[in-house]
Amino acid sequence: MNVLQPYGDPLDLHAALFVCAMIRHERRRFTYGYKWTKERMERSTIRLPAGPGGDPDWQAMARFVRGTPFSAALVR
Repeated sequence: MNVLQPYGDPLDLHAALFVCAMIRHERRRFTYGYKWTKERMERSTIRLPAGPGGDPDWQAMARFVRGTPFSAALVR
């Protein structure tokens, strides 16, 4: 099992849930015979919404998750 940890500032919970959903979306590329090992993780790119400077737009991701139905049930 590999654990992913963000570099720099801690992520908002809603933005982290967005990133988890994007990783799960890529699950079909990595099956039993072609596992997502540490080496493949390091070479992989996760596509995220970008802000004006090209950096990930964490606020937009958090707003998106907060706007989904049942988003209040995500955080207790």
